[in-house]
Amino acid sequence: MQFEIFGELRVLRAGAPVMLGGPMAQRLLAALLVDAPRSVDRDTLIERLWGDCPPATATTALQVHVSHVRRALEPDHRRGVGSVLRTTGDGYVLAVDRAQIDADHFGSLVHRAEERVPVDPQRALGDVESARALWRGRPWGALADEGWLRGHVARIEELQRRADEVWADVQLALGRHELIVDSLTAAAEEEPLRERRWEQLMLAQYRCGRQAEALRGFQVARRVLIEELGIEPSPALRALDQAVLVQDPSLEAPPRSVPERPRHNLPAPLTTLIGRSDDAAVTQKLLEASRLVTITGTGGCGKTRVALAVAEELVDRYDDGVWFVDLAAASSPGASSVHAAPPHECR
Repeated sequence: MQFEIFGELRVLRAGAPVMLGGPMAQRLLAALLVDAPRSVDRDTLIERLWGDCPPATATTALQVHVSHVRRALEPDHRRGVGSVLRTTGDGYVLAVDRAQIDADHFGSLVHRAEERVPVDPQRALGDVESARALWRGRPWGALADEGWLRGHVARIEELQRRADEVWADVQLALGRHELIVDSLTAAAEEEPLRERRWEQLMLAQYRCGRQAEALRGFQVARRVLIEELGIEPSPALRALDQAVLVQDPSLEAPPRSVPERPRHNLPAPLTTLIGRSDDAAVTQKLLEASRLVTITGTGGCGKTRVALAVAEELVDRYDDGVWFVDLAAASSPGASSVHAAPPHECR
């Protein structure tokens, strides 16, 4: 199960949207999801659902809404210890892995990209572009201005800005300064108090042979910081200004990296493969001897997730990479299984 909070709140089960119900069900899920997997007490949930004017029947109404959300998340699961939405001593808990939430997966990809920029910018580019592809709009959608969500929204929006800055760092590390100098100019104008924007713009301008513009950019940044915040630029920005002034050789661009031809179109997984590693290993083994391997099973049993896990492992084994084509599920029910066509068959 996957939880998407970018844009309007959505829940996906085996890739299909889960029908949660009305606005109160959406609000309750958000009230639990923002703190998951920590328990949220009943009083807090009531305040998040009704604000300062809860109805006299708020406790009973909360139980009803919890029951509706629980049935939506697990229609075939009896209430119990293994339930995703569990009752605790004084409230409720949404027992999910944070990796199942798109915003948390987004953060993991951005963090990994930051670490990879100095050592492997090409892989860092893949991470940060996968992260940016998850962005569907403002976090929590219509609920974003709720007081109890504002801090969470602000943290995620700051992370999105970091993702944009990491993306620019990657492009600079790959020698693609000419391609991004215009977008960096717009970013610095839009957020003139973010010194990292000015650092990236000045470096890109200098590498494009526009030393005077880079030096002028520092003066603009300094004036804005003094007028708006009463502070001088950071040591890093001042050091860059001095390096541009003396044409420090360390500022020279690396050889430009030509974007590689895509080798796959696999969607970035939001969760790790749990309990299906044997199926994945069998599938991979069958592909070594067969041109066609078919994974069958009932809807929602994890066929696509197994196939994607295998594809991720095989990207580098084929000259043309691997490609994902979304097909309708098989209509005939049956236990999940793997079948291999003889090597000479091609369908």
